[in-house]
Amino acid sequence: MICNKNHDNLIFILIHNGDPERYSFMMNQFEKYGIDKKNVEVILYPNKNDVTDELHKKISVDPGKTTKGQSCVTYKHFLALEKIAESKCDIGIIMEDNIEFNGNVYDALERYIRDMDENWDILFDSDILSKQLDRFNPAPDKNGKSVIRSQSNTYSKGANFVLINSKCIHKILNSYLPYILHSDHNYNRVIKENRLISYWAVPYNVHYRNMKSTW
Repeated sequence: MICNKNHDNLIFILIHNGDPERYSFMMNQFEKYGIDKKNVEVILYPNKNDVTDELHKKISVDPGKTTKGQSCVTYKHFLALEKIAESKCDIGIIMEDNIEFNGNVYDALERYIRDMDENWDILFDSDILSKQLDRFNPAPDKNGKSVIRSQSNTYSKGANFVLINSKCIHKILNSYLPYILHSDHNYNRVIKENRLISYWAVPYNVHYRNMKSTW
């Protein structure tokens, strides 16, 4: 599976909350780090205030213990997964609008795909919680690969930048909703239930910007 800017086998999807400053920042990031913004699909809806009681109760296992903000971001991920399935691309990349890159995105993707086993399903690229929790700051691969297999029972690594192999997209879609815990925790559950092969990028190319939550 080849992934570079001369091939049309991937789709970029940005989950965005409508904040014009965030949007401008991400567009600048795309231009700086090799992504043509014309090739990025943006998911704007629904935002927190758009989540109805009906939708919240439909997609959350326990709507009394989750918030409409959590339903908002989790549902946007679901819509992004649907777009990947509909695109029939080999690879889908879901990005949240609270990140910045450390280097060219296509170069990083090529490294990851080269270094993963052929039967890979999903990869998480983010430094989220790396300074707070040791398990989120693992040592690089001893053989110099740019990825590691995810840790036991900790399959997801935030949901800031998620690389998905289309061969498993329907497994993820069919079990993504209703959710118990929001977005990244939900990926963790889905990966475990479907026995998917999950990787983390180490070192990371994506930096999590610790911004005020819109939940």
